[in-house]
Amino acid sequence: MVSVVKFFVLCMVAAAAGVAATMSLHFFHVPAGASTDVSYADFLSITLTALSLMITVLGLFLAAAGVIGWTTLESKLRSHSVDYFAQQLAKDGPLRKELEELFADIAYTGIDGLKAPEQQEDPYAD
Repeated sequence: MVSVVKFFVLCMVAAAAGVAATMSLHFFHVPAGASTDVSYADFLSITLTALSLMITVLGLFLAAAGVIGWTTLESKLRSHSVDYFAQQLAKDGPLRKELEELFADIAYTGIDGLKAPEQQEDPYAD
């Protein structure tokens, strides 16, 4: 949680620095004789270029977050699965007992005197 707060603080500081740099360039760095009029087509192309750049950067951040999130999720799933099956397959675990019974049934099926083979029922036999 602390790292998320640090990330948002970093974003806010970067945004404030960007605003300060833009304002200082806008108010203090207008060359003499330069025209500040921008046509609608130029303004629109600049705005759309900036928007596409922001969407690209956002996509890169989402991709990085997705990769990091997937690896975190995968490691948590792996650790929980290992813990669950270690508990279930312990000496007196329920899954271990069922597997031992299943293996014994498979091993002894068809051996005379130990276990009779299961009869196949044919539902259509008259």
